[in-house]
Amino acid sequence: MNKPTANAVYVDWGTSSFRAYLVDETGNCLDQRASVQGVKKIDPGSCEAVLQENIGDWLEGDRVAKILMAGMVGSDLGWCAVPLVRAPCVAAMIAEKLFTAQHSQCAEIQIVPGVASCEDTGHVSGIMRGEEVQVLGGMALQNEKNAVFCLPGSHSKWVNVSEGSITSIRTFMTGELFDLMCGQSVLADCMRHAGAEMDRNTFVAGVECVRSGGNLLEAPFRVRAEFVADPHRSPVERKSFVSGVMIGSEIAAATAEMKADRSGELIVIGSQQLLSAYHLAFTRHGHSITCIQGEEAFIAGCRLLQGRAPKTAS
Repeated sequence: MNKPTANAVYVDWGTSSFRAYLVDETGNCLDQRASVQGVKKIDPGSCEAVLQENIGDWLEGDRVAKILMAGMVGSDLGWCAVPLVRAPCVAAMIAEKLFTAQHSQCAEIQIVPGVASCEDTGHVSGIMRGEEVQVLGGMALQNEKNAVFCLPGSHSKWVNVSEGSITSIRTFMTGELFDLMCGQSVLADCMRHAGAEMDRNTFVAGVECVRSGGNLLEAPFRVRAEFVADPHRSPVERKSFVSGVMIGSEIAAATAEMKADRSGELIVIGSQQLLSAYHLAFTRHGHSITCIQGEEAFIAGCRLLQGRAPKTAS
């Protein structure tokens, strides 16, 4: 049996992390690399050097003819600022706007432009860089043209798709606010040394607190009050409660505006840890969801864009 031949490199390059996937012509992942060298953590103008540091050996001997990158690498913090495509937009419209950059060791390197959605007034109401690739991949993997996508993270994205077209984007700062609460707020001492572990029962208690009318600005302080008056809970339990409040609040706000007559699935794309937490929270809110691993969706989306890109892009 012939050994699979590398065909392309797909790079998911965000603010805080770098992930690269070496794939063959069928989209199978042959190798992958990851580092914490997000565009906000490296020196300005050093993107090409960082790319070479992480995947230089993949590019030796003309093994790879194309690199496709997405995420904040296409912003003013990254390689270059690539103009966003305005929604509503389909995959072909995004592929047409791939930006071709120069690289000394690769025949072709392209950056996905990202997507912006606007209100009726014309004002931009939502943007995403990188998540649009996962949405396109999710549609392809599920063969679904009508869906609501939730992509949890520091800035969770909720993306509406109608007839295969991205129509709107909403952003919830769930992850960033949670990190601020855990690390810099008055609650930090209550959750110190909690780690990444989640206590299911107290997480659910946080979700249920929101469902029963708890307020995002009030409910988290309960862990501080309890810590002072009756400090019997562990840091993991307190952190899990706050996480439940944050994620529960996001889901409550986002689903309240979903049309009752919407067709298609509710699809969540993310890491296994986030998928587990969101699945539990969605279940408590009475919603069934389809879960897709973020890496799988990203590779599928990149392959779709690569196949629809014009022969010559600029």
